[in-house]
Amino acid sequence: MARFDKEAFMQAVYEDALDTERTLFPAGEFVAQAIESFDILEPKDFVDEKTGAVKAGSPQLQLKFLIREDHAKRVREQFGYPEDRPVYFTTRLYLDIDSESGWLEFGPNKNVDLGKIRKALGQNEAGQAWSFTHLRGAGPIAFVVKHESWEKNGKSGTSERASNWAGVE
Repeated sequence: MARFDKEAFMQAVYEDALDTERTLFPAGEFVAQAIESFDILEPKDFVDEKTGAVKAGSPQLQLKFLIREDHAKRVREQFGYPEDRPVYFTTRLYLDIDSESGWLEFGPNKNVDLGKIRKALGQNEAGQAWSFTHLRGAGPIAFVVKHESWEKNGKSGTSERASNWAGVE
């Protein structure tokens, strides 16, 4: 890769138009060979659409999955990627956080998606020590990508969502 020069980059002149629509990751079943990386995204305040009140948001767990080679082929074909390019799928989960301690909440209907991912990876046993660092490199894990339409604040679109997390033998 060429050396990046921020000043030259800021002064560069381009004539090509950029895409304004993102091509969605294809819907269907996939297997990731590993969780390549993860990040915890800080909570952001938001405006409640019903009341107009500003509320505190929840932190999110962002996971980047390296798609297993036999499943990556169809993604490369759809996007026109070279055969040797790795394929990743990134998703985010909202985390339920205890308002007093600031730590994960446990119990009914709390952090269910994270629980499903941990279970699929064999990391969701009561009494077994666990931290987010256990996610890095964990796998394989199967999941389903679905396309969902949304509408918010006068805008609409379609996005991908991963669900149906399952272990792979």
